[in-house]
Amino acid sequence: RDSLALRRASTSGHEQVVDELLNDGRANPAAERNYAIIWASAEGHLRVVQRLMADKRVDPTAVANGALSLAIQNDHPDVASELLKDKRVR
Repeated sequence: RDSLALRRASTSGHEQVVDELLNDGRANPAAERNYAIIWASAEGHLRVVQRLMADKRVDPTAVANGALSLAIQNDHPDVASELLKDKRVR
């Protein structure tokens, strides 16, 4: 349902589960307004953010740059730096 498993795995930082779900192809990492990358960023899960950013369906600028804003707000500079590598993020 709306890629709930992927969203929860991303939020919790379960890298292997995120990989399995993305490799399966049925999960949509952009579901629910790109929830997965926003909350992975908020929680500081760098490797999950990197994996999600590799998927062309993901919009790291969704919800007014929510991923970047929450990474900064929650003191995850490594995640913020990773997001800023994408030319769409400003």
